[in-house]
Amino acid sequence: IGAPGTVTNNLIYDCGHEGIGIPSEAGSPTISHNVVFHSAVGIFTHASPLIDHNLLLDNDRGICIHGGSAAIRDNLIASPKGAPHDWTYGAFAYEAFVPHGRRANTRGIEVRDSSPTIAGNIVGGHPVNIELFGNCSLTIDSNGILDGGRGILFREFTGNALILSLI
Repeated sequence: IGAPGTVTNNLIYDCGHEGIGIPSEAGSPTISHNVVFHSAVGIFTHASPLIDHNLLLDNDRGICIHGGSAAIRDNLIASPKGAPHDWTYGAFAYEAFVPHGRRANTRGIEVRDSSPTIAGNIVGGHPVNIELFGNCSLTIDSNGILDGGRGILFREFTGNALILSLI
């Protein structure tokens, strides 16, 4: 997505990079009611989208937020198996984590140098369900975080996080 817009009611799968990619110049698009599975990253954003009511299954990363101030709400993000295979295209190759015994590297939501609001999601089945890197200022509220090695992992975190009720 290169400009503000809407991506809704799609079935997206088997993508070697991201199912839905949102660069910083995209502004604030709406990403809702999609099913994304078996991809390297379900949804990857550098912008400030609204990402709501999506189903993200068996991706190596469910949602990656690198910059911007996304609103992530009411999504189901689960990867009990992770992406099933590798992708090779042109001069680029993406090696999936799971087929190589690296399931420990899968994540539900990865946040880096961003200011998102993460609310009302169900995130489960990852070795790390939510991972926070760098200078972030975020709110995590009323999420169901379950069935993972770590619920929320702070790694090289220098920002601030407001964590409210977890369900």
